[in-house]
Amino acid sequence: MTWKTLYDILDWPGTKWLFVVLVLVMPLASLLTWAERRQSAMMQDRLGPNRANIGPIKLKGILHFVADAVKMIFKEDFIPANVHKGLFTLAPILALAPVLVAFAIIPFGPTIYPHALTQTFDPYLFATQPGNELFADSIRMQMFQVDFGLIFYFAVLTLANYGGTIAGWASYNKWALLGGLRSSSQMMSYEVAMGLSLMGAFLVVGTLEPGAIAAFGASETMTGSNPLNWLWLWQPVGLLLFFTAAIAETKRAPFDIPEGEPEIIGYFVEYSGMRWGIFFLAEFIEIVFISSVVATVFFGGWQVPFLDADGFRFGGYIDPNHVSTSGWVWHLPHWAVVSLQFAAFGLKTILLCWFQLMVRWTLPRFRADQLMNLGWKLLLPLSLANIMVTALIKLLFMGGT
Repeated sequence: MTWKTLYDILDWPGTKWLFVVLVLVMPLASLLTWAERRQSAMMQDRLGPNRANIGPIKLKGILHFVADAVKMIFKEDFIPANVHKGLFTLAPILALAPVLVAFAIIPFGPTIYPHALTQTFDPYLFATQPGNELFADSIRMQMFQVDFGLIFYFAVLTLANYGGTIAGWASYNKWALLGGLRSSSQMMSYEVAMGLSLMGAFLVVGTLEPGAIAAFGASETMTGSNPLNWLWLWQPVGLLLFFTAAIAETKRAPFDIPEGEPEIIGYFVEYSGMRWGIFFLAEFIEIVFISSVVATVFFGGWQVPFLDADGFRFGGYIDPNHVSTSGWVWHLPHWAVVSLQFAAFGLKTILLCWFQLMVRWTLPRFRADQLMNLGWKLLLPLSLANIMVTALIKLLFMGGT
């Protein structure tokens, strides 16, 4: 196999998607099912999962998610007689597929230059000799790069809400239908505010492309990747509003209105086996995706504080000719820089997933009318106010650039 063939395979969006889904997303989503059960047990002062093990290997019940998967795969796939079989089959797919498609816009790492892996990246050489063999081939750790990237996220992920609605309608069960209607009403409560909460970030950065937003804090004149330039500091209101609406999108406590056990059975009451498992898995994959979006937009994505392409940089800067001036620099080979940046994205995503699990046992469940009031009477006005204040600050202090 030639290098060109290998490069084409690695740079193919399908290869990146398989890597993200099979190596990153699915394992993390599966481990989250165990983590939530362990955390729930600790919050309620009881034993959590601790029985599933392989011989002497126990790992505090971490193998329970494997046992759950085996159980769902081999459990009877029962389909009630009066359901709409086509839509009944489509609903779990529609709940899962859009979430996996939406990962195409997430920049899960920096651009990699395979020929320069063992060398220290030279910004000056990169700027003055773009045709140099060290930079001839590059692999961007993002599958789909387009200016309207975050709009693509809203367009695709909104389709996932139809999964719950269609599941309730197709089940021929009035309780499932009630859960499906709650799912659709919940979407209308937060969707507008969720989109507007990111408009402040758009005004600051000037683009909706997630890769450009992630790289915003490490421009050519910055002293490395400065965490003070990430949008968590410049858009704290947008971060709070978006994260609140995003938790509602995952249909998890305190916004688990479509499936709240004490008051409603849920839209998937007629599902069993792996079809039910797909709904369950889609919820945790959505947690990972929301965490990835928040990490990308507000916390610098794959950036590591004060880490540039050529190593850690404290003080000084890189001038327009890409020449490092003054300051202290700890040079690192390209592979080390890429590894640190890739690990940083994973760590930020995991911490945000953990935060969402903590929220589940911190706040009581909202009623449907309370969520409607929260979305339309609080989140939406605050989102509009955040846009206007951000635009005014940009006009007065940044010259509208």
